[in-house]
Amino acid sequence: MRSFLALNAVNPGIVTSGVLTMSVSVPDGKYPNGTMWRRFYEPALDRIRSLPGVRETGVITLLPLTDWGWNGEFHIEGRPPDQPGHRPFAEYRTISPGYFRTMGIRILQGRDFDTRDSATSLAVVMINDALEKRYFAGENPIGRKIDPDGWKTIVGVVAGIRQAGLDRAPLPELYLPASQDANSISGMTFAISTSVDPSSVTRAVTSAIRSVDPLQPVFGVKTMDRVVRDSLSNQRVYMWLLGSFAALALMLASAGIYGVMSYLVTQRTQEFGVRMALGASAQDVLRMVLRQSLMLAAGGLAIGLTGALLVTRVLSDFLFGVQPSDPATLAVVSALLTAVALLAAFVPALRATKVDPMIALRYE
Repeated sequence: MRSFLALNAVNPGIVTSGVLTMSVSVPDGKYPNGTMWRRFYEPALDRIRSLPGVRETGVITLLPLTDWGWNGEFHIEGRPPDQPGHRPFAEYRTISPGYFRTMGIRILQGRDFDTRDSATSLAVVMINDALEKRYFAGENPIGRKIDPDGWKTIVGVVAGIRQAGLDRAPLPELYLPASQDANSISGMTFAISTSVDPSSVTRAVTSAIRSVDPLQPVFGVKTMDRVVRDSLSNQRVYMWLLGSFAALALMLASAGIYGVMSYLVTQRTQEFGVRMALGASAQDVLRMVLRQSLMLAAGGLAIGLTGALLVTRVLSDFLFGVQPSDPATLAVVSALLTAVALLAAFVPALRATKVDPMIALRYE
């Protein structure tokens, strides 16, 4: 549960509120000769931007917080060829101008893609700061050329985002302009930043896309808030499954401890009568019972904590921001079980001290 809360608190590096997303898959042969960007995506984006309530829009091949993607090696101009397995490696994303503004992704150096980056202009690329730190440490990457699939000039560096999931740090990424990457833009996702409820513009955005191509289907309509929630679906299942079993185990343990401790103290009612007949006060009896119960509970906790430290290692793959031997969790559970043990001893001991010593001596 603490891992899930920690994941929910992670900043994905993008704006999720007020952003609508929807995907298209355009048949490759529908717009021949590399005209898909000019004839479909560019006019569709222009019409979406003109809609009331829309602040900005853009497209990307793979929406953030997806656990899969395209990746590959690349070469940096001016450096000797690397050995296989040691070459620079990055995730590839194709985007349009306006995408970074839509998602609130900061440009740290250089510039964004714009209308200058056409199919006939200089081939360009943008990188994120994770790639810059790994492969250009201490160097200015702006103006440098890299070869992911043909030489391209780096024109900008953007802040890293958690593209592969909230539980994974930003990976090195290359961003290619959609206007220059005609071979990989048949399947794209529109991201629309709105000043109103995103769901309220769904029909208008869909109509704007179909006004460019009436036969183009639109699917996967979600807000970015929903995308974030869906990215945590596995962790949510683990939380409910393991949490339910853990709660049941805790209830059974508490019931068992209470039953055993209560029975043990009740069996000593005659002993309490003897002690009180010989001059012990009720407070003396209660202190003795609680002290002995606390010693038993401490022994049980020592054994239980040892087992927990050994067994909880199997949970490490399910945890985020929390160690399997998390002190806070173990302390809370230990305190709860100790309280149950003391309560189970206190109640029957208190009842016995209120009984007349002569009656307690005859107790069976």
